[in-house]
Amino acid sequence: MNTEPKNTYLVVGWADPGLVGIKVTNYLKEKLNAKEFYEMDLHGLFSVSGVMIKDDYVSLPPTGGRLYRWSGKDGDIIIFMGSEWPNQAYEFNEKILDLADQLKIKRIYTVGGIYTRVPHTRKPRISAVVNKSELKRYLKVYGIELGMDYHGPSSMNGCLIGLAKNRGIEGISLWGEVPHYVHQLVPQLPNPKVSQALLKVLASMLNLRIDFSDIDRETEYGERAIEKFVNQLKQDPGFKGYIEELEKNYDEYIVSESVESEELFKEIENFLKKKEG
Repeated sequence: MNTEPKNTYLVVGWADPGLVGIKVTNYLKEKLNAKEFYEMDLHGLFSVSGVMIKDDYVSLPPTGGRLYRWSGKDGDIIIFMGSEWPNQAYEFNEKILDLADQLKIKRIYTVGGIYTRVPHTRKPRISAVVNKSELKRYLKVYGIELGMDYHGPSSMNGCLIGLAKNRGIEGISLWGEVPHYVHQLVPQLPNPKVSQALLKVLASMLNLRIDFSDIDRETEYGERAIEKFVNQLKQDPGFKGYIEELEKNYDEYIVSESVESEELFKEIENFLKKKEG
């Protein structure tokens, strides 16, 4: 296979809050009609989550990582999507980067969702972190939220672009801010509105013209579903007040901080208890 295109970009997404990462990468793959071109051998990096049995024959599910390629006039885009994080994050990301070196990847984009105190009634915010300071000026053109300070456990995305820096590969990690109160209560509920916002930013960065009509329709449907769910919760005056407080903070341009989902859930409980007391 040709491993030396003019410009090659790698896009990586996982099943994360709001299923944002997996939705963005899968949508990109489908709309670009990207073709599978390589399967990584990842045995030993994932736990065995089950077996497959058909006609009395038992086998293990595939553990390989499939990559898809689309070739355009400005270069190639490689897409990787993962449904679950591996047990050995460092080793996994080193394998990804070994391949990135072979393909002469210019820049890695990781995409995903992150829990924040953002209300579901407002436009999703897209934040980012980078592994080179020069990339911050590039992000400002796209209205990306910057200014994150954090020290603690890493996600797969943060680990990947951190290790990429050691190899001289640029890395941008894009995060769609997901309303914590919705997805803390229903963890596997997709959030197409956040996926849509991140997808459009990414497509602009990669100079791609793709059809957004499907994700636009999904967003309309998803918004109705989430609104119906939240309206049930709003029957509690305390919860309704909590949403109004988030909206007020958002409208006053208070930058939300990323925190652990457990802490966010406790925040809701404490707010309701205060109202009841």
